[in-house]
Amino acid sequence: MKYVFLFLISCIGLAWASGDGAKDASQVERPKPLIEWGGDFLGTGELPALWLLPTGAVWSPQFVLFGTVRTSWSAFSLGEDEVQEGNIRLDLNANLQLSGTERLVVGFRHFDQDGRFSRYVVEDPAGETGGRSEFNTDIRSLFFEGDLGEIFPALNNNDQKAWDLGFAVGRLPLQFQDGMLLDDTVDAIGLTRNTLLPRGTSNLRMTAIWAWDGVTRNAALEDDGGMFGIFSAVDLRRTTLELDLAYVDDENEKGFASALSAKQRQGYLNTTYRLMLTSNDQSEDGLLVFTGFSWAPKGTHDHMYVNGFGAFGQVASASRSGDTGGVLTPVGVSFSGTGLGRYPAVISASGNDTAGGAIGYQRFMTAGRQQLLFELAGRFATDHKLRNEAREQWAMTARYQSALASRYVVRVDGFLRRLDGLVDVGARCELLIQL
Repeated sequence: MKYVFLFLISCIGLAWASGDGAKDASQVERPKPLIEWGGDFLGTGELPALWLLPTGAVWSPQFVLFGTVRTSWSAFSLGEDEVQEGNIRLDLNANLQLSGTERLVVGFRHFDQDGRFSRYVVEDPAGETGGRSEFNTDIRSLFFEGDLGEIFPALNNNDQKAWDLGFAVGRLPLQFQDGMLLDDTVDAIGLTRNTLLPRGTSNLRMTAIWAWDGVTRNAALEDDGGMFGIFSAVDLRRTTLELDLAYVDDENEKGFASALSAKQRQGYLNTTYRLMLTSNDQSEDGLLVFTGFSWAPKGTHDHMYVNGFGAFGQVASASRSGDTGGVLTPVGVSFSGTGLGRYPAVISASGNDTAGGAIGYQRFMTAGRQQLLFELAGRFATDHKLRNEAREQWAMTARYQSALASRYVVRVDGFLRRLDGLVDVGARCELLIQL
């Protein structure tokens, strides 16, 4: 355990020293992607050549290849076991922008698959040491999205008809209810009708999605399920309401998941209230109640938040990929994983008969290019029959990150956790490079 503490102190020193050289935001040059064709990404000057389609649409193609490389070294204890390892992750995306509303996107993650990352292990309770490669050429996302009214403008010359119908088809990344209801990449088609104006509202958005493959329902990463859902959001005078319904059907189970949330500004508070119901034929029904409050302390640009939840029964997302954590991930950084390696979510994000919350303070420095966050979080079982299974967990989590120039971010995480009478500690240092 002493080596974990030494590693944490070293990481903090390295990150803090790196932040001293951070440039002012006004000095950062335009970040040029790996490949750009048809005009500069976020550049200035004349527009590139325009294409006039037979449908009347005007396209100005622009291709951009960009990505992110994340490398980390982590050391943490799990009870009496300790793990030390380095990991790497590459997110590579190709974006063919045809117009302001039409584009084709392809995404790859070459160095990880099924929750396993290419890594080098120094210490592991199972005895694994040395390097491991998870290289693959799988396509993680591939979709085309557009707007029928923009592709066929001649059908609505005066913009008086209901042709502003958005659509997307392919392998789509989806997230609803801040990721609690749905956070996955699925093979699907979606239709969105925006700018609906019922009386007393400023906008209503309705989206219908049918997914025929890729729906992930359990920790075994079975992703051959299908899903149909209706997702809506309406802007009222004082609040935004979201009502989402999803039906999932795969070879092993059938079920529903629904959620209603309200987001608004109440005085100086940003507030979120959410109710989520889940039901399937293989487990107990579940109810999740979530409340979130955040504000900027007077005289600062900092961010403070208090989030709380209660989960009754067995609450599960309609679909959730294996690297996005559990249904409670949005509660706080202590409940969310890092998305890189085996460094754990400090507190379990599963939603079975449990209650808890998180209190955090995020300090912004040097015009936002450095951040320091501290969080206290915990959870406990609400059903006494499950106390041995859903043990009480309490944790302190800290995160520091600093932007360097226009492409680099240094990040340090550390935690101190009490679980079942034992104290666990961990630390990690990460370098993120924008390509």
